Amino acid sequence: MLDETSLGACAAGDVLTFELYTDRDCTALVHTQVEDAQDVRLVSRLRLLTVRGATTPPHTAELRLTLTGVPPAAPLYAKIVGPHIVPVGGACQVQTPDGPPRPAGHTLVLEDANGQILGPWDNEFLRVSVMTPNGPAQLSVGGPNGFDDGWAFYYTSGDCTGSPLVIANETFPFVNGVLRNSTLYYAPRTGHPMTLGSRAYGPSTAATCYSGPYFFVPPDACCCTIANCPQYGSYDYAEPQALDLSTFVPPFHLGFE
Repeated sequence: MLDETSLGACAAGDVLTFELYTDRDCTALVHTQVEDAQDVRLVSRLRLLTVRGATTPPHTAELRLTLTGVPPAAPLYAKIVGPHIVPVGGACQVQTPDGPPRPAGHTLVLEDANGQILGPWDNEFLRVSVMTPNGPAQLSVGGPNGFDDGWAFYYTSGDCTGSPLVIANETFPFVNGVLRNSTLYYAPRTGHPMTLGSRAYGPSTAATCYSGPYFFVPPDACCCTIANCPQYGSYDYAEPQALDLSTFVPPFHLGFE
């Protein structure tokens, strides 16, 4: 957000520098892009509500610009440097992947008991976007370790042994990720067609594993052969990578960034 009155003094030919950072203090720079002022689209003029007796805030404008070549990270923080640029709400402002910068203090995030931010919170689907090196993975929360444990793996073997596989798809907005014992197993963006032999669900015990074609595989998998439990659709598969989430301490709670 920027001071609208100052921004109005910008003229064609003025150069604006957009800087993206991975920390809220804007010290870890990951991307820089320079644009002419006339190429930056003014999205809206914001009317901020002020309670009676409070100081009237400045007239505020919100900008939108698509930056190219930005490495995957979330959340990202932006600074704009240039003539007549006066930030409102701090020079380092959090960004969201689904739209323009949000007003400071108005990005909903999930935090752990120590105030560590897990990532942006999706209030529609009740999931948190946890950033991986391959992009964000959405996870449910609420289990005893803070997260809602629940996973499914595929195998080329017929008994759910060997290297686990997950669906890999570079066109998905989120990477495919499953949680097992506080470890996030997330998919590469690309994979290969494979002949599957079985699929497993968990966590499970011998007592809770489904009946019928399913059978228990220690320590916590409920297995079924692909012949009995077909996988519909055509997908590419790959071995997942692991990200330790045990550093996040429950209980989790919502906050504003």
